[in-house]
Amino acid sequence: MCKCLLLILCILFPPLAVLIHSGCDINFCINILFTFLAYIPGMIHAIYILHDVWSVMALPLHVQQLTTSRFNQIIYACFI
Repeated sequence: MCKCLLLILCILFPPLAVLIHSGCDINFCINILFTFLAYIPGMIHAIYILHDVWSVMALPLHVQQLTTSRFNQIIYACFI
């Protein structure tokens, strides 16, 4: 989906933008919570989720793989 449309959805209905972008995961649940508690934090969270993914996608492929593998190692180490 176009970045412009997702940003407009972030302003109009943040949970829908997060659902379209990342699916039904923890970010979607957190965004619903933020939106129902107060609308502005839901918008901020949705924009952050979209910006965070776009900034990783802008990196070269070998940096993306390094970042992802390092993150998985850290998560794995935390659960051991």
